[in-house]
Amino acid sequence: MSTKERKQQSLIEGALVLALASLIVKIIGAIYKVPMIAVIGTDGNGYYTYAYNIYLVIYAIAVSGFPTAISKIVAEYRVQGRYKDIARVKHVATVLMLGVGLAGSLILLLAAKPYAEWALKIPLAYYAILAVTPSILFSCLMATHRGFTQGMANMTPTAVSQLLEVLVKVAAGLGGSYIVKKTLTEEFLKAGTILGKELARGQKPDVIIQSYSAAAAIFGVTLSVLVGYIYFVIRDRFRGVTFAPEMVAASPSPDSDRIIAKKILSIGIPIALSTVTVYVAGFIDGITVTDRLIRVFVHHSKELFDSFHGLLELAGKTLHDDPSEVANYLYGAYGLSTPLFNLIPSITGAFGISSMPHVAAAWRQGNLIDVKRHSESVVRLTMIIAAPLGCGIFALCGPITRFLYAGRNPVSAEIAYPMVGVLGLVAIIVAVSASINSLLQGIGRIDVPVKLLAFGAFSKVAFNFILVGVPSLNVKALPYSNLLCYAVISTLAFYVFYTTTGIGLSYFDILAKPLLAGAGCGVTAYLANVLLLMVLRGRTSVCMFLSIIAGAIAYIVLLGVLRAIKREDCLSLPGGTKIVRVLEMLRILQKQS
Repeated sequence: MSTKERKQQSLIEGALVLALASLIVKIIGAIYKVPMIAVIGTDGNGYYTYAYNIYLVIYAIAVSGFPTAISKIVAEYRVQGRYKDIARVKHVATVLMLGVGLAGSLILLLAAKPYAEWALKIPLAYYAILAVTPSILFSCLMATHRGFTQGMANMTPTAVSQLLEVLVKVAAGLGGSYIVKKTLTEEFLKAGTILGKELARGQKPDVIIQSYSAAAAIFGVTLSVLVGYIYFVIRDRFRGVTFAPEMVAASPSPDSDRIIAKKILSIGIPIALSTVTVYVAGFIDGITVTDRLIRVFVHHSKELFDSFHGLLELAGKTLHDDPSEVANYLYGAYGLSTPLFNLIPSITGAFGISSMPHVAAAWRQGNLIDVKRHSESVVRLTMIIAAPLGCGIFALCGPITRFLYAGRNPVSAEIAYPMVGVLGLVAIIVAVSASINSLLQGIGRIDVPVKLLAFGAFSKVAFNFILVGVPSLNVKALPYSNLLCYAVISTLAFYVFYTTTGIGLSYFDILAKPLLAGAGCGVTAYLANVLLLMVLRGRTSVCMFLSIIAGAIAYIVLLGVLRAIKREDCLSLPGGTKIVRVLEMLRILQKQS
C-alpha cells in the first residue's frame, strides 16, 4: 500500500461530501448577493453580472470537465496498478492546464475592453471583467489538483477548497466593494474627482463609483480561487499522495505525455461543454440583450418606460439618459433573479453526478432493467426536490424578492419579482435537463449534450432577439426566452435517450406526479400568503415564512396522496432504511406486505 495513502471514501460518502459542500456554498453565495447588491447598487449589479457570467462559463469548464477527466484517468490507472502513470498524469495535467489558463487569461485581458465596448455596449463593465480575468488561470490550475484527489477517491479536499472559496469571496467581495465605494464617494464629495479624474459632461458620479465597487466585488472571486489553489499547493506539500517504491517499480511503463494529454482533452472537453449548459444562457444574455435594449430605448423609449409604470422614473432614470446606462440598470435588475434560479439545479445536480456510474455500469452489462430503474430514480428525485422549490418561488416571487432586496433596492426589487417567478419554473426544467444529460453520458452519448448545447444557444439567441426587441416586453422577456431554450433542450434530450436505449420512461411517475405535488405546494403557499396578509397586516415577512411552511406541509401530503416517492429511491440514499421508516410513518410510502 502507499506510504501516505488514505482510506478511500465510498461512492456514497464522496457524493455526500461534495453535495453537502456544494449546497452550503450555493446557499452562502445566494445570501451573499443580498448585502453585495445593497453596496454596489442595481447599476453595479449589472456590471458585476456581465463579468460573472463570463466567469461562470469558464469556471464550469475548468471545475467540471477537466477535473472529471483527470479523476477518471487517475482512477483507471490506480485500479490497473499503473502508479508511474498516475504521477505523469498530474504533471501533464498541470502543464496542460497552466497553458490553458494563461491563454484564457491573456485572451480575456486583451478582449476585455473591446468586449465591453463593442459586444456588450456597456463600457463601464470593463473594470469588472478585468478584475475577474486572473481567476481563469487559478481555476485551471486548481482543476488539476481537484481531479487528482478525486481520482484517488478522496472528495474532501475539493469540498474544503469550495468552502474556502466562498468564505473568501464573501469577505473580500463585500469588504473590497464597501471600501472602494466609501473611498471614492468621499473623494468625489471633497474634490469632485474619481480616482483623480474629473467627470465628463453627462456622467453620473454614483454610476461611475458603482462600476468600480462592482469590480472590487468580483475581484473577491479572483482572490477566492487563488486561495483555493494555494490550499491545494500547501496540502500537497504536507499530505501529498506517494506510493511505495516497490509498487512503482512493479508498475508497467507509463503512457507518453501526448497520449495522456489526448485522453484528458477527449474526456474533459465534451463533459465541460455539457455541464456549461446551465450557465450558457446568462453568457448569451450578456452579449445579446444589451444591444436589443439599447435599440428599444432609442426607437421606442416611451413604450419602454410605460411598460414599467413609473418604476424607472422612481429609480432616477429618464428619457434623456445614456441608453447604455438604462440598459445596464435593467439588466442589473434582472440579475437579482439569478441567485435563486441557479440555486435549484445546484442542489439537484448531485443526483445526476452520483447516478452516472450506476447507469454506465448497467448499460455496459446490457441490463436495461437497471438502466431504466436508475434513470427513473434520478429524474424522479430531481423533480421531487426541484418542483416544490420552483413552484414555491413562482407563487411567492413578490414577497421573496422584496424580503431579499427591497431594503436597499426597492425599485429594482419591484422590477425583478415577476422575472424571479418565471425563472423559478425555468429552474425546474434546467434541473431535469442536467439529470438527463448525466444519463446520456452514462450510456455513452457524451456527444449529445454538446450538440444540444449548440442548438440551445442558437435558439436562445433567436428568442432573445425576437422577444427582447418587443418594447413592452424588453428585459422582462428574458425568463421566457430561457424557458423556451431549456424546454427545447430537455425535450430533445429525452427523445435521444429513448431512441438510443429503446427504454420508455414512466413520465407520469417521474415528472407529472412531482410536478402536480409541487403545483399544489405553490397554490397553497400563495393562498396562505393572501389570507395571512389580511389577518397580519404589515407583517409581510412573517406571512411569507408561514406561507412557506404551509406549502411544505401541503407538498408532503400530496406526495403521499400521489405516491410520488418510490421505496427504491429512498433506499438508494444514505440512511435510506431510516428514511423509508419515517416516510412510512407519515404514510407517504406504502408499507411492504
